[in-house]
Amino acid sequence: MGSDTEPSPHGSVLACALPAALLFAAVLAAYGVTAKAPALYDDQVYLLSSPGPRPDLLALAPILFSRDYLPLTGERSYQPLVTLFHLAAAGDLPLCRWAGMSLHALNATLVFLLGLSLLGDQRKAFLAGLLFALYPPLSEAVDISAFKGHPLSFFFIMTAFLLWRKARMDRRPYMSFLSLAAFALACLSKETALVLPPLLAAHDYFFRGRARAPSEEEEAAKGPPAGAWAGLLALTGAYLWWRFGLLRPHPDTVAPAQGAFLSVESLGWYAGRLFWPSPLCLETTLVPFSGAWFSRWLLAGAVLAAPFCSLRRPLNAFLSLWILLGLLPVLHLIPFANHSPVADRYLYLSAAGFCLLLAAQARLKPGGLALLGLAWGAALVSRNLLYLDERAFLEQTAYCAPVNPRAQALLGAFQAERLGDLRGAAASFERAYSLAPELRTLFVEPGLIHSAGSAYVLGLLNLRMGEPAEAERLLSRGLLREEETPAARAALLLRRGDSRRALGKSEEASCDYQRALALVPDWDPARARARASGSRPCTTP
Repeated sequence: MGSDTEPSPHGSVLACALPAALLFAAVLAAYGVTAKAPALYDDQVYLLSSPGPRPDLLALAPILFSRDYLPLTGERSYQPLVTLFHLAAAGDLPLCRWAGMSLHALNATLVFLLGLSLLGDQRKAFLAGLLFALYPPLSEAVDISAFKGHPLSFFFIMTAFLLWRKARMDRRPYMSFLSLAAFALACLSKETALVLPPLLAAHDYFFRGRARAPSEEEEAAKGPPAGAWAGLLALTGAYLWWRFGLLRPHPDTVAPAQGAFLSVESLGWYAGRLFWPSPLCLETTLVPFSGAWFSRWLLAGAVLAAPFCSLRRPLNAFLSLWILLGLLPVLHLIPFANHSPVADRYLYLSAAGFCLLLAAQARLKPGGLALLGLAWGAALVSRNLLYLDERAFLEQTAYCAPVNPRAQALLGAFQAERLGDLRGAAASFERAYSLAPELRTLFVEPGLIHSAGSAYVLGLLNLRMGEPAEAERLLSRGLLREEETPAARAALLLRRGDSRRALGKSEEASCDYQRALALVPDWDPARARARASGSRPCTTP
């Protein structure tokens, strides 16, 4: 059974200061190279799309905590505290990098403190914190600021958990109510915070001291007051009503059967990932009934059975359940469409339970796990060095995720915009659209923001490659889609007008420009082209 007492030397400030400093040093040593890394993936949208002076946060805060949050941010996840941080950073990428590293170091320290309480051994507790600090799959949650919701939510979850446990151990009921405040902040960081109530319930069950008749003192410390549990349940209910009632998103859903399949497949993938975190890849596609599906199902069964198989060892059972509960929010129990149904960053909470479980198994000589930590550290540094080279990073992602359409499309965008390799970009986008014909790309053009599909992207590339006939054909095909928004149709018309002008079809080009301007009257490029082509009546389709 886990330790129900905290030895005073271990709990002292001085005893914790050195391990915490070493954990901070380990994180900075492994992640410090990323301070100069370019913005990658979602950071290019969330950090660099609108850099400039820091906005009036007091004026924006009410919006972030209102029903307008999701439509204004375009987020699928409710994380106003993360959005507030990005607004305050105002595109300062180094600040975001150092904030991510510092937050991860704090989280590793919290894992150490929890290990100190649960394991009752400072060496094992430090080992757990070190393993967590250097666990390679967590790099994407640390290195990419747009994913900061995972470590930020984890910080408040761990704070709430430690306060709750402290209230139980030291008979300080007020700490359980401080735990509720931390839980509220966790909920405002990311929805994964909803695992805390079942995690606390599991904790109180496994550490209630029922192995022998409890003393009067133990009885008093058996658990937080009923009022704390009532407050926790009330807060959980209020958040569920707010998040999934008033703020309920409308994601693209998948068939229930596929969702159930994905749930088991995802659990097996994460189980395998915990033990063998290689290769690291920012995009992952689970291919139904691929060669690995049977092993993933076996691993999923093992994770589900682990807590029950460890009931005679409550600490192991609790940590096994921690791993499972940490994965619940990302197992597609509520099915939704996603080109990458699994991701390393989703392991952030479960990784803490896994590292604590590994450390708990170490005997007096934890040398083997220390070597594991060194191996993880080497893999982590190698991964972080890759973040310094955007081209190498995107090529590696496309290589390790050959059937992921988003990985191929992002490589294509880089080839077109940064390398000027238009034919290479066209090949990458063609691979992407062959995998997912419905794939859309956000375009931010002067005076117009629109979401474009294959017709626009490939048409634009062919136009730039000097193949206006093929461009006209592709863009005309895109205009047949009735679901296109006015902005998207205006963009298609403008580019088709450019291709027709290149083909010498002046009348048709003028007509396309006029129609684009009619759809978006204040769009300057359409106005300039319509004026230059003349105001002849539009008679062609």
